[in-house]
Amino acid sequence: LEQATQLFDWAVRNVTLNDDPRMATNRPWQTLIYGRGTAEQRAWVFAGLCRQRGLPTVVLQLPAAAPAGNDETASTSGGTPWLWCGVLDGGALHLFDPQLGLPVPGPSGGPNGGPDGRSVATLAQVQADDTLLRALDLPGSAYPPTAEAAKRAVACVVADGFALSWRAAELQQQLSAANAVSLSIDADALATELRALPSVDEVRLWPAPARLVAQAAGRGRLLREAIAVEFRPFCWQPRLWKARTLHLRGALETEEEAKRRNDALYDAVNDHRTAGQLYMSRRVRPSDARLESVAPAKRTIYARGKADATYWLGLLQYELGAYKSSLARLAEADNDPDAARRAGGIRYNRGRALEALGQIEEAAAVFAASESPQQHGDRLRARRLLAGLESAGESDAASDAPREPEGQPEPEAESDAQEETAAATPAAATPAADGPAGDEATAGGPTTGDRATGEAPSATENDATPAGGDQ
Repeated sequence: LEQATQLFDWAVRNVTLNDDPRMATNRPWQTLIYGRGTAEQRAWVFAGLCRQRGLPTVVLQLPAAAPAGNDETASTSGGTPWLWCGVLDGGALHLFDPQLGLPVPGPSGGPNGGPDGRSVATLAQVQADDTLLRALDLPGSAYPPTAEAAKRAVACVVADGFALSWRAAELQQQLSAANAVSLSIDADALATELRALPSVDEVRLWPAPARLVAQAAGRGRLLREAIAVEFRPFCWQPRLWKARTLHLRGALETEEEAKRRNDALYDAVNDHRTAGQLYMSRRVRPSDARLESVAPAKRTIYARGKADATYWLGLLQYELGAYKSSLARLAEADNDPDAARRAGGIRYNRGRALEALGQIEEAAAVFAASESPQQHGDRLRARRLLAGLESAGESDAASDAPREPEGQPEPEAESDAQEETAAATPAAATPAADGPAGDEATAGGPTTGDRATGEAPSATENDATPAGGDQ
């Protein structure tokens, strides 16, 4: 379950909730490339990541029962089913809420740490104890799901038409170990396993994938043109496409693996290092003066690609543990004239970087001020951070009583340079000496998010470029 928690956290940081109609019918690969989508699309991405790790995951649909008098909750539910993701582990479905961006917390002191040091709640637990869900209420904004609604939850197997096909199963079997990927789903076997759970009454196929395909086929001309414009930065800047796909693939080859090739000139694969170098390329992030030299129509596309690269570079640096550099890149992205497209993601990831740096009050202030579609979950995160800070203060006060000296010298604090050097070289990563000077993002290595899919590299770095090649 710890793997599922890490995968969910990665999906929340990398898929920002957004109601942009251009994103509404995107499939998981498109949701990942753009880094924006609905809670439904985030759930689809998370289920796909879990599938690659062999973690059976379903979407639970339940009616969002708004408490009486709570107009805000009633209006946000809109009569549509509320979604949870349920990861099957140890004979129970553990719950993750893609709308909140948080696991549903279980009883205190349980295994598998979640928010507030609690376990991740199971479907059976929230069905039996509504107080677990009421812990997610905020003043003036109750959490829509209730224990009664959870009892009527429908477990939905997440699969599109291809995953259910014979050819997907056949192709999966024929892939070599180096290119292994989970393409097929045995929906009947999973449904049988789900029906054996006392907490599940109904199992069905999740209708969202088929619905999104049908909606995509019915898009009008204006919407199709808007979607094409959204993709244009990748077409005009092949390095940006290559950087993004390598960032998401996250393949890492150790020096020991590279030596086995018996090639003195072979350079070990390190996708994050290469992605960082490409994001920093002058072709991807041209100077303002160079942008001003091109025609206005082209300038808009190039400027959008530059803004996207800056934002993704901030995410990459977070994953590498270079939190100060991540904050700097996110601040740069926030100052871009087109920042409104990514405002929710910029501010959420800024809060996460501050939290990682131990600047808890500043992080809580960022989350508390959230106005994104994930604002309920962000404000819960702010409350949790402040509660933890208060508890830590009480513990410190209790430890102020005089005590015998232990004879151990106080360790010296690491300098900023030491911190950033360590952050840029994660465990098991290959140090990169040839990245752009002063930018930790080029010292690539695996992260829980990108490598968690378990996909072995299926292409070389040069293969990650769209048609037309890297100009």
